[in-house]
Amino acid sequence: EAEDWLTIRYDEQQFLVRPELFKEIYTKPTFSFGDSVEEVMPAPGQYRQFGLVSDVFWDDATDTATYQIVQHKRKLPRVFKSSELQAD
Repeated sequence: EAEDWLTIRYDEQQFLVRPELFKEIYTKPTFSFGDSVEEVMPAPGQYRQFGLVSDVFWDDATDTATYQIVQHKRKLPRVFKSSELQAD
C-alpha cells in the first residue's frame, strides 16, 4: 500500500522507498543539487572546472559526500570531493 512507502526526491526524480531501507544522514553535505561550484585547484596546465551540482553521492563508510557537476548541459566524468570545490 502507498502508506507503506516513503517518497524521496533526488534532483528532478521521485522514488518510492521502503522505510526500512531509508537512512537519514546527520552530516549535511557541503553542496546540494543546482549549486554553482568551481574547482579549487585544477591540475597543472588545466582549466578550472566549474558548473552546477547534478549528483550527490553519499559514502556511509566515510560519512562524506562527493559531487558530479554539469558544465554547459554536459556531465563531467570526474566526481569531486567537497574539498576540491568551492561555491561559485
